[in-house]
Amino acid sequence: MLLPTVLRFDGAYSPLFKAGGVHVRLRDYPALFAWLQRCWDMDGVRDTIDLADATSSYYRQLFPLNAGGIIPTPITPEDIGLSS
Repeated sequence: MLLPTVLRFDGAYSPLFKAGGVHVRLRDYPALFAWLQRCWDMDGVRDTIDLADATSSYYRQLFPLNAGGIIPTPITPEDIGLSS
């Protein structure tokens, strides 16, 4: 279940938990990003996850971390840097 976790990094973990430090993106980790791209390119994988829901649910459910209730525009595969 590593794939959904890695896909949520840029949209949820990094901004909410400051995972990896401030302004760090998944593509700043070349080996991990290459693995993610290989997984994303496998037949049927990109159809199995709703990336917008997977990331925005953190902003809806974790009130202490998002007390203002602001939900950002959902992240897309293109935002992460994944090719289509």
